[in-house]
Amino acid sequence: KAKGEGYKPPLTLKGPPRDICWARQKTADRDERVRNITTVIKNQNISLIDIEENKINEINFQPAYGQITSYQWYGDGYIIIGFSKGVVCAISTHMKEIAKEINKQCYAGIARTSARLGDVVRAISISKSLEDKQLTIEIGTVCESMKQFLEAAQLFESVGLIERAATIYIQIKQLKQALPLIEKIHSPKLLRELAKAREAEKQYKE
Repeated sequence: KAKGEGYKPPLTLKGPPRDICWARQKTADRDERVRNITTVIKNQNISLIDIEENKINEINFQPAYGQITSYQWYGDGYIIIGFSKGVVCAISTHMKEIAKEINKQCYAGIARTSARLGDVVRAISISKSLEDKQLTIEIGTVCESMKQFLEAAQLFESVGLIERAATIYIQIKQLKQALPLIEKIHSPKLLRELAKAREAEKQYKE
Protein backbone atom coordinates (compact mmCIF):
# COMPACT_ATOMS: atom_id res chain seq x y z
CA LYS A 1 0.00 0.00 0.00
CA ALA A 2 1.09 3.57 -0.61
CA LYS A 3 2.46 5.37 2.40
CA GLY A 4 0.93 8.84 2.13
CA GLU A 5 1.49 11.90 4.28
CA GLY A 6 -0.93 10.72 6.93
CA TYR A 7 0.59 7.26 7.21
CA LYS A 8 1.77 6.18 10.65
CA PRO A 9 3.75 2.94 11.00
CA PRO A 10 2.21 0.46 13.46
CA LEU A 11 3.42 0.46 17.02
CA THR A 12 4.24 -2.72 18.89
CA LEU A 13 3.09 -3.00 22.49
CA LYS A 14 4.52 -5.37 25.10
CA GLY A 15 1.30 -7.29 25.42
CA PRO A 16 -2.40 -7.39 24.49
CA PRO A 17 -4.04 -3.98 25.08
CA ARG A 18 -7.03 -3.63 27.42
CA ASP A 19 -9.41 -0.74 28.12
CA ILE A 20 -8.26 1.44 25.22
CA CYS A 21 -9.47 5.04 25.40
CA TRP A 22 -8.80 8.45 23.90
CA ALA A 23 -7.26 10.97 26.23
CA ARG A 24 -5.88 14.49 26.51
CA GLN A 25 -2.40 14.41 28.00
CA LYS A 26 -1.26 17.29 30.16
CA THR A 27 1.19 19.43 28.17
CA ALA A 28 3.36 22.42 29.00
CA ASP A 29 1.81 24.47 26.18
CA ARG A 30 -1.76 23.64 27.30
CA ASP A 31 -2.52 21.90 23.98
CA GLU A 32 -6.23 21.03 24.08
CA ARG A 33 -6.20 18.52 21.24
CA VAL A 34 -7.02 14.90 21.94
CA ARG A 35 -3.85 13.28 20.68
CA ASN A 36 -3.28 10.32 22.98
CA ILE A 37 -4.55 6.82 23.51
CA THR A 38 -4.13 4.99 26.79
CA THR A 39 -4.36 1.27 27.35
CA VAL A 40 -3.56 -1.26 30.08
CA ILE A 41 -0.84 -3.80 29.24
CA LYS A 42 -0.56 -7.11 31.11
CA ASN A 43 -2.55 -5.60 33.98
CA GLN A 44 0.70 -4.08 35.27
CA ASN A 45 1.32 -0.85 33.35
CA ILE A 46 -0.43 1.83 31.34
CA SER A 47 0.84 2.74 27.88
CA LEU A 48 0.39 6.35 26.84
CA ILE A 49 0.45 6.49 23.04
CA ASP A 50 1.05 9.80 21.27
CA ILE A 51 -0.65 9.36 17.91
CA GLU A 52 0.94 12.47 16.40
CA GLU A 53 4.53 11.67 17.31
CA ASN A 54 3.85 7.94 16.99
CA LYS A 55 5.58 7.00 20.23
CA ILE A 56 4.77 5.13 23.40
CA ASN A 57 5.43 6.17 26.98
CA GLU A 58 4.96 3.49 29.59
CA ILE A 59 3.82 4.21 33.13
CA ASN A 60 5.00 1.31 35.26
CA PHE A 61 3.83 0.49 38.78
CA GLN A 62 5.29 -1.53 41.59
CA PRO A 63 4.19 -5.19 41.68
CA ALA A 64 3.31 -4.68 45.36
CA TYR A 65 0.19 -2.79 44.24
CA GLY A 66 -1.21 -5.86 42.49
CA GLN A 67 -2.87 -5.83 39.08
CA ILE A 68 -4.60 -2.83 37.54
CA THR A 69 -8.34 -3.32 37.89
CA SER A 70 -9.54 -0.01 36.45
CA TYR A 71 -8.44 3.50 35.57
CA GLN A 72 -10.09 6.80 34.74
CA TRP A 73 -8.94 10.16 33.37
CA TYR A 74 -9.91 13.26 35.33
CA GLY A 75 -9.06 16.95 35.65
CA ASP A 76 -6.15 18.48 33.77
CA GLY A 77 -4.38 15.40 32.45
CA TYR A 78 -4.54 13.16 35.51
CA ILE A 79 -5.28 9.44 35.76
CA ILE A 80 -6.60 7.62 38.81
CA ILE A 81 -5.83 3.91 38.90
CA GLY A 82 -7.23 1.16 41.09
CA PHE A 83 -5.25 -1.99 41.93
CA SER A 84 -6.21 -5.47 43.06
CA LYS A 85 -4.47 -5.08 46.45
CA GLY A 86 -6.58 -2.12 47.50
CA VAL A 87 -4.22 0.63 46.38
CA VAL A 88 -5.57 3.71 44.61
CA CYS A 89 -3.03 5.89 42.80
CA ALA A 90 -3.45 9.28 41.14
CA ILE A 91 -0.78 10.38 38.66
CA SER A 92 -0.11 13.27 36.32
CA THR A 93 0.58 12.59 32.64
CA HIS A 94 2.82 15.62 32.28
CA MET A 95 6.09 14.18 31.03
CA LYS A 96 8.07 15.98 33.74
CA GLU A 97 5.81 14.49 36.41
CA ILE A 98 5.31 10.92 35.20
CA ALA A 99 8.37 9.74 37.15
CA LYS A 100 6.55 10.70 40.37
CA GLU A 101 4.24 7.72 40.10
CA ILE A 102 4.33 6.84 43.79
CA ASN A 103 2.64 9.91 45.16
CA LYS A 104 0.63 10.70 48.24
CA GLN A 105 -2.42 8.70 47.16
CA CYS A 106 -0.28 5.64 46.49
CA TYR A 107 1.34 5.77 49.90
CA ALA A 108 -2.04 6.34 51.52
CA GLY A 109 -3.36 3.22 49.81
CA ILE A 110 -0.37 1.24 51.01
CA ALA A 111 -0.92 2.50 54.57
CA ARG A 112 -4.58 1.43 54.53
CA THR A 113 -3.73 -1.98 53.10
CA SER A 114 -0.89 -2.48 55.59
CA ALA A 115 -3.19 -1.65 58.50
CA ARG A 116 -5.85 -4.09 57.35
CA LEU A 117 -3.21 -6.81 56.93
CA GLY A 118 -2.00 -6.24 60.46
CA ASP A 119 1.21 -4.37 59.65
CA VAL A 120 0.30 -1.54 62.00
CA VAL A 121 3.87 -0.28 62.41
CA ARG A 122 4.22 0.32 58.69
CA ALA A 123 0.79 1.90 58.40
CA ILE A 124 1.48 4.33 61.24
CA SER A 125 4.91 5.21 59.84
CA ILE A 126 3.45 6.08 56.43
CA SER A 127 0.55 7.96 57.98
CA LYS A 128 2.90 10.15 60.03
CA SER A 129 5.17 10.87 57.08
CA LEU A 130 2.24 12.03 54.94
CA GLU A 131 0.83 14.30 57.68
CA ASP A 132 -2.67 13.55 56.43
CA LYS A 133 -5.27 13.97 59.18
CA GLN A 134 -8.02 11.98 57.50
CA LEU A 135 -5.67 9.10 56.72
CA THR A 136 -4.45 9.08 60.32
CA ILE A 137 -8.04 8.84 61.54
CA GLU A 138 -8.70 5.97 59.14
CA ILE A 139 -5.61 4.09 60.30
CA GLY A 140 -6.57 4.76 63.93
CA THR A 141 -10.04 3.37 63.31
CA VAL A 142 -8.58 0.23 61.73
CA CYS A 143 -6.22 -0.18 64.70
CA GLU A 144 -9.14 0.18 67.10
CA SER A 145 -11.16 -2.46 65.24
CA MET A 146 -8.18 -4.81 65.43
CA LYS A 147 -7.86 -4.20 69.20
CA GLN A 148 -4.61 -2.28 68.80
CA PHE A 149 -6.03 0.18 71.30
CA LEU A 150 -2.90 1.99 72.42
CA GLU A 151 -1.82 2.69 68.84
CA ALA A 152 -5.33 3.83 67.96
CA ALA A 153 -5.47 6.24 70.90
CA GLN A 154 -2.07 7.70 70.08
CA LEU A 155 -3.11 8.30 66.48
CA PHE A 156 -6.36 9.99 67.52
CA GLU A 157 -4.47 12.15 69.99
CA SER A 158 -1.97 13.18 67.31
CA VAL A 159 -4.73 14.67 65.15
CA GLY A 160 -6.59 16.39 67.97
CA LEU A 161 -9.33 13.85 68.66
CA ILE A 162 -8.62 14.23 72.35
CA GLU A 163 -11.79 12.84 73.85
CA ARG A 164 -11.77 9.83 71.57
CA ALA A 165 -8.16 9.16 72.56
CA ALA A 166 -8.87 9.69 76.26
CA THR A 167 -11.82 7.29 76.13
CA ILE A 168 -9.55 4.54 74.84
CA TYR A 169 -6.78 5.33 77.32
CA ILE A 170 -9.28 5.00 80.17
CA GLN A 171 -10.68 1.76 78.75
CA ILE A 172 -7.24 0.17 78.60
CA LYS A 173 -6.23 1.67 81.95
CA GLN A 174 -3.46 3.82 80.53
CA LEU A 175 -4.21 6.69 82.91
CA LYS A 176 -0.75 8.22 82.59
CA GLN A 177 -1.56 8.79 78.94
CA ALA A 178 -5.01 10.19 79.70
CA LEU A 179 -4.12 12.62 82.52
CA PRO A 180 -2.19 15.14 80.36
CA LEU A 181 -5.33 15.50 78.24
CA ILE A 182 -7.63 16.41 81.13
CA GLU A 183 -7.63 20.16 80.42
CA LYS A 184 -8.76 19.51 76.87
CA ILE A 185 -11.64 17.22 77.83
CA HIS A 186 -15.03 18.94 77.89
CA SER A 187 -17.33 15.96 78.32
CA PRO A 188 -18.58 15.74 81.96
CA LYS A 189 -19.23 12.03 81.48
CA LEU A 190 -15.69 11.39 80.34
CA LEU A 191 -14.26 13.45 83.20
CA ARG A 192 -16.29 11.39 85.67
CA GLU A 193 -15.03 8.18 84.10
CA LEU A 194 -11.47 9.41 84.39
CA ALA A 195 -12.03 10.37 88.05
CA LYS A 196 -13.47 6.94 88.82
CA ALA A 197 -10.56 5.24 87.06
CA ARG A 198 -8.06 7.30 89.07
CA GLU A 199 -9.90 6.45 92.27
CA ALA A 200 -9.86 2.77 91.38
CA GLU A 201 -6.11 3.02 90.85
CA LYS A 202 -5.81 4.91 94.18
CA GLN A 203 -4.37 7.98 92.47
CA TYR A 204 -5.88 10.33 95.03
CA LYS A 205 -3.12 12.93 94.99
CA GLU A 206 -3.02 13.40 91.20
